[in-house]
Amino acid sequence: MKERLKKIMNVLYLVIFSIAALWEYMQFFMYYDLPQIVVILPIIGLLAAVALKKWSFLLLGTTTLMAVVFQFIEDPQDGLGYVDTSKITIILKILPAVLLFLLIGIVAGLLVRMAFRKDRHISLRILFCGLGVLLALAAGIVLFRNPLYPFVARHQIHRYAQKYDKKEYPVSDVVVYYSYTDLQYLGRVVMSDGVIYPLSHDMKTGEVKEERN
Repeated sequence: MKERLKKIMNVLYLVIFSIAALWEYMQFFMYYDLPQIVVILPIIGLLAAVALKKWSFLLLGTTTLMAVVFQFIEDPQDGLGYVDTSKITIILKILPAVLLFLLIGIVAGLLVRMAFRKDRHISLRILFCGLGVLLALAAGIVLFRNPLYPFVARHQIHRYAQKYDKKEYPVSDVVVYYSYTDLQYLGRVVMSDGVIYPLSHDMKTGEVKEERN
């Protein structure tokens, strides 16, 4: 009974982590959100490895399957810049990066799991745990100097966009996406009459400003 319950929980964990990884794939597809997958996917992989041990490698397969199904169902034009791009090409562009950062997280999680082994000296357990956490956060720290960067940038853009919102002239939508050209987050404030105000976020200063044409 206990063994059956354990298998059920493992399947449940696998489904949850697969959905979380698919969500990050979707963010990458729709908003080019590379910083978010760099920061979030290693954490998902780490948690999966802690919960599932060696079975966490199945997450790579389930994520691949779900991403392919999603991509063949989804309209390519729902993603930024994918007009007239084949679905296979989109998958080949996005999926390898998603799987890479998931794998980094899984390896990090297996290091953390070694800290649970009571047959090892406490100093080694602390070392393995520290190395695992550091590995999971390393990409975000190295590339963006702040593992919270994608969340901070999006929050600052949305907060700046509020100044356009007037009772008599409301904001219809705020779209935030990552630009590979500028290597920063950009925003579009869409007003109720269709007028668009482009915004940019400076990663170094945290400043948000309106882009003048």
